[in-house]
Amino acid sequence: AAKHATSKPMIVWYTLEANNKVYKELKNIRKMYLAVAASETGFFRATNKERMNIIWTLNQSITNMRDVIQQAYMWCDLLVGGYVHEDHIWEILNSSVLEDIGKTVINEWPV
Repeated sequence: AAKHATSKPMIVWYTLEANNKVYKELKNIRKMYLAVAASETGFFRATNKERMNIIWTLNQSITNMRDVIQQAYMWCDLLVGGYVHEDHIWEILNSSVLEDIGKTVINEWPV
């Protein structure tokens, strides 16, 4: 990604955004670890349901980080590979088509 940073600034943006999201997840994992470590034997005295809740929370955080990294890699790969040009992305985002799609989704959303 570093060699494309000057020619394709969107890659830097995707990388920084992914790093920020992964940092937040790591911070949550650290807080959870410190809470479990502070109670020392609390984890072993916890019920199976409480232990599974901690494990599933950790698993979900790891899955979230993996998804963020994969999504950033996908967008960077699309930009570097020349499959999607930045101009096309901004044309779609600035067009009325995006607004029409948004209105359709809002109107059809089950309440």
